[in-house]
Amino acid sequence: MRSSSSKLLIFLCFFLSGMISCVTHKNDNLQRIFDKHQQYISSGQLQLAIDGYNQMLKDYPYEAQVVYNFVQTVENIKKAADNASKAQNYPYALTVYSLLLDNYHNFWSFRHSLSFDQESLKLKQRDCRIDICEAEVDQKIKNGDYVQALRAYRPLFYEYQNDKNLTQSFRNMVNHLYSREKTAFKSKDLTEAGYIYFAFLENYDLIERYVHSLPFSKRSLEEGKRMCRDSLMKIGLDRYRKGDLQEAISSWKEILKFDPENVEIKKAIDNCEEQLKMIKK
Repeated sequence: MRSSSSKLLIFLCFFLSGMISCVTHKNDNLQRIFDKHQQYISSGQLQLAIDGYNQMLKDYPYEAQVVYNFVQTVENIKKAADNASKAQNYPYALTVYSLLLDNYHNFWSFRHSLSFDQESLKLKQRDCRIDICEAEVDQKIKNGDYVQALRAYRPLFYEYQNDKNLTQSFRNMVNHLYSREKTAFKSKDLTEAGYIYFAFLENYDLIERYVHSLPFSKRSLEEGKRMCRDSLMKIGLDRYRKGDLQEAISSWKEILKFDPENVEIKKAIDNCEEQLKMIKK
């Protein structure tokens, strides 16, 4: 009897020892994988970390620690995007929000444990795109590229047609350019005024659709552009008659900045340049 009890005790000791060994081995293995995924996060390889946790969910479907770590990892990725957005690093924030959206189906089993959902990610993504667009527009305006500044809004309006923030941003930019046009025209900066008329005309369909109570019409823009063109044409002719051919060419080239397909002006420039060549010979 004692012998049987001793054998049973020995068996239980070995069994429990084996169980503890297996648990310890599993925990050590999980920790190594967790550490590896943390390295992915630290090095910016976010997709690898997400893919790794997805595989862990398949390998350890009942392991609460795996789910917990996955949730924390996803939350940290979202926090990194939020911090980037606050720091006005909108391109990086957009990349991370888009990554989370693309992988949201992988979070489905624990989505209720997350502090965000798909719709909130889409709003964050939208805000970043608008902020990036506004930064690009500001730079284009500084460079004097008003046509492309207005055109930059087109792809966003295609995706977010009724977005109030986007529409307000566009209206502010149109009003800003209109104010510039008034100042340029008053100061007789004909090239600047003419180019703004041209930019508005090139994007008039967009302006007409999203800017209410326009202070100008398509006809008034065309008339303003014509006045700038005719004035510069006259300045060029006056310089030409005085024999200042190079200055005449410069005046006419200003017209091409806002009337690039003007055949008459191109011909006048070509003729004047030929005369200059003959004089130099």
